[in-house]
Amino acid sequence: MTSFLSDFILKIVQQLLGSVHPGDESRVTELRALGAAIVKFCISIELAQLLFGEMFQLFEAYNRMAIFLEALEPYILDDVLTSLPPEIMQHLVEHYSSKGEVARIEACVFHMNIYSLDFNQVVRLCKTYKLYSALADVFTRGLNDFVTPLEYLLEGMGSVDPPEASELGYKMLLYLRCCFRGECFPPGRGNLPVSGDDEKPPPGVQLLQQLIQVPNDNGPMALRKLLAFATVATLRVLEDVFQEEPINPFVSSLAQPLSDSLVALIGSRPEQSQMQTSSTHDSLTLYDRGMVMEFISLFVIRGFIRIPEDIYQNMVSQLVSPAPKIGAESLEFQTASGDYKDDYSREDNKVPLTPASREQRLMDLFHMSSDGQFQVDRVLQLAKRAEFYTLGAALSMHKEDYEGALQCHIQKGKLKGHEESPFSFIDKMMSAGVLNEYGRRQFKNVVLQVLPSLVETDSELTIRLIVQHFPADNDQVLSALEAHSNLQLLYVKGIMNNASNDDDDYGKEGVASLAALIQKSDLLVTEEMCELYVKLLCKFEPSNVFFFLVSSDNYGLEHCLKLCEQHGIPDGSSYLLERMGDLVQALDRILDGLSQALKDLNELLFLPCAPVALARIKKDKFVDAQEVQEGEEDIQEAYEAIQNYCHA
Repeated sequence: MTSFLSDFILKIVQQLLGSVHPGDESRVTELRALGAAIVKFCISIELAQLLFGEMFQLFEAYNRMAIFLEALEPYILDDVLTSLPPEIMQHLVEHYSSKGEVARIEACVFHMNIYSLDFNQVVRLCKTYKLYSALADVFTRGLNDFVTPLEYLLEGMGSVDPPEASELGYKMLLYLRCCFRGECFPPGRGNLPVSGDDEKPPPGVQLLQQLIQVPNDNGPMALRKLLAFATVATLRVLEDVFQEEPINPFVSSLAQPLSDSLVALIGSRPEQSQMQTSSTHDSLTLYDRGMVMEFISLFVIRGFIRIPEDIYQNMVSQLVSPAPKIGAESLEFQTASGDYKDDYSREDNKVPLTPASREQRLMDLFHMSSDGQFQVDRVLQLAKRAEFYTLGAALSMHKEDYEGALQCHIQKGKLKGHEESPFSFIDKMMSAGVLNEYGRRQFKNVVLQVLPSLVETDSELTIRLIVQHFPADNDQVLSALEAHSNLQLLYVKGIMNNASNDDDDYGKEGVASLAALIQKSDLLVTEEMCELYVKLLCKFEPSNVFFFLVSSDNYGLEHCLKLCEQHGIPDGSSYLLERMGDLVQALDRILDGLSQALKDLNELLFLPCAPVALARIKKDKFVDAQEVQEGEEDIQEAYEAIQNYCHA
């Protein structure tokens, strides 16, 4: 029955294929449908021998093999066909390669049962047609061999043109990353199976061992090629090996050899680098060497390695120095075809360590360094130059230089988002148990010296600080600000505005309001302080003098009157004269003020430009003409009223 059915199907297919002239492409769609139907039919009744035997030969004889091969692809990708005879496999690879669609071949290989294929044939085809992803899949799934694909990729990079070499380079980095993370390659196909052999290193360790092998005196060839190709991306991939917690013993044992290999390649100083060759494709820039040093610092902090003193000092210098500018080409980490572009985007490959991250790494190195290893004085100068003020403060505290530490916090407080830094530091230093009595007095003197900078950063936080820690030293505070009268005003105004406020509420996280702190503190608002406030208002905010005089009586009348007279503040003078009982002089001051107002208004109304300005306003389509007219009338009435009053 099967033989009869096979013969019948073959006869029909032969007739249909023969009915189409070899040069007639108008019926290609019809033939594709025929191919799909034949493949589906043979698979459904398990006639694989017919499909890959006589049926294939029939399509080949009529020069329609492409239709037959493309009809197989959907069933391969759906895991219905998991193996192909060697001859069919050969034709499938050659067909898609001729069309430049190697990705379709590799996709088919990923879905095949490796053990049912002719392994040697598949490897040979992958090498011939540069199917490196498929090659990696065949070796890792078929032989559990993760090293050989890396060797083929390295070999391929050296035998192709630069654009293709770049494609292979990023593919190799992606392969390494997948293996380091225990994932199948290409990504998205799950995790690698767990090996039952505890004595055999995991795939990532095997690959790392291969990377740091030293075949000759020029250092590890594989690692050298990767660093020269894409330094930042390579280091980020290598970092994946050491992310696992707890760290694998195999992995931790390779940290020191890897570090030694990297140092051998870049040298302890730039001029010692073995990467500096005549070829631009096999050399590291100053930026690249700096990134390698940053990478090594991570191992030092985690306690994986020990490095020579000169390397250590060079590493610290690199972290504390501004990063060199990087060319845009070094930020790329994506294949030319875009297959893996989302794995390492441009954003991911900007400078690996931001300034804040580099400063934190330096802090970690400092805290774990042995005596004398961290050259405090040298690094402190570099830290200030790099605006690493947190590090600078820590190093200054190590030297017991409290003034230097405070100066660093003040500089940090000038940066957006860090305004509270100096105040938090002072609060911590003045807390009980941090300093002895002598130390507290010395530190207080330091704080008084930098008060102008503190007020300029945040006047309210400065007042809060004084109220909490130096309430009895308010006179010294005012003296410290005497040379900066504008800042002195900010400080005094903050106290005055809150001293008369009955607010005893608590703000966020239970923090008392400034008014509540002042009222509960020993800080006294003296008559001298009020008079100083009037003096400052006369100088900087004359319009606010009258309102303060009315709201308070804690000041000397004659002293404040003298200030108002000196600065020409008639409303303040008249109020004070009225309080002193001199009503005639008070009225004179009011009339003087009105006369001055009349003079000012008169000058304004009769300026040469006034009529022109009013005419323009009237013509403005966005201005109500009636409102302008009413405004003119109001001004005129006010003018006449003031004039009549002054001449009465």
